[in-house]
Amino acid sequence: MQGGAAERPPANQVSRNLFAAGPLSKHVLLQDVCALDHTEHLGIPYDPIAGRLVLSALDPAHAKAPACRFAPPVPS
Repeated sequence: MQGGAAERPPANQVSRNLFAAGPLSKHVLLQDVCALDHTEHLGIPYDPIAGRLVLSALDPAHAKAPACRFAPPVPS
């Protein structure tokens, strides 16, 4: 790499180290939970799988596994 610049992944490559994780945070890729879920950033608030993961994290005593089903990407 020239000029001592840090090497960066391509723009379309998601890095698990993109955000620093705190002791109570967890980085989850929706596609690791359900390969049929093609939701992109804009659709995450409306995605039922993401919603189930959040609810389960907020109330672990009543956690449920999300049902894996096809979710198309939201056109932007």
